[in-house]
Amino acid sequence: MSEENPQQPQGEKNKTPISPLRTYESDIHDTIRDENLSLAKMALAERQKHGEIEDIESLIKHRSKRRLIIYLVILISLLLSGLSSLSYYLIFVPKNDELGTDTAKPLAFIVADKEEEISLGGSKLSSLVDIVQKEIGSPLIISNVKVIHLKDILQKFVTTKGFLKVIGANMPSALERSLDNYLTIGIHAFDGNHPFLVFKTNSFENAFTGMINWESDMAEKLIPVFTGRSLQESEKNPFEDVIIKNKDARVLNDADGRPLIIYAFLDRETFVITDNEYTLEEVSKRLTALKLKH
Repeated sequence: MSEENPQQPQGEKNKTPISPLRTYESDIHDTIRDENLSLAKMALAERQKHGEIEDIESLIKHRSKRRLIIYLVILISLLLSGLSSLSYYLIFVPKNDELGTDTAKPLAFIVADKEEEISLGGSKLSSLVDIVQKEIGSPLIISNVKVIHLKDILQKFVTTKGFLKVIGANMPSALERSLDNYLTIGIHAFDGNHPFLVFKTNSFENAFTGMINWESDMAEKLIPVFTGRSLQESEKNPFEDVIIKNKDARVLNDADGRPLIIYAFLDRETFVITDNEYTLEEVSKRLTALKLKH
């Protein structure tokens, strides 16, 4: 008798296998496995399931676009800041106010009892006049000499060319080209305080001829600095030859015969401009003292 296989109930034969019950945990597991989503996308997926957002990809694109916009705004802000700084420099720090070339203090051409650095600021003559007149009015021990080092708006030391520019010198070009890069500005205390300027030159011939030719403008440009006022009509006199302590000098006197400007070559490389013969003598002594010191 043949062995019969057990028969399944007819009702069970046509039934398909029941799929495993899908859960939220299995969905997340499959998502990580199949799409390798980040934790951030997992969180977004959960929010999508709860109906908080409609489309994960569109949200990611939206956030990426927003991040890009933020970066662009930051970049534009930095560019605008740089342009603002450049504009400030071009507008408020014009080249005309740059009177110096170096931040290293230049050496004085004579021995000084005191040296002081003073900010000139801009290129206005009134600023220079105010500074010199203030120094002339300041107390100074008798026979002492004070040297002033002027600094421009960028805190660089004012050069000879910068100084001549401020006073509107109108100096002969040959003379200006022969001058050293820096000059010495000072105050000498003797029967009042007297200003002086010391220049160095690399060409005695050009400097000597140039000074003679500059005499017609020299007084008009320097009197405001030395006295704080303009040259008067009665003071527009010719310079005269004089000898001061065995030095050949040129002097411009006022209507009463008092010197307004005196200049002299102390050697072939140095000349001084002042308003007092005793100051001229003192500067000459201190120039010699500096040479001996070196």
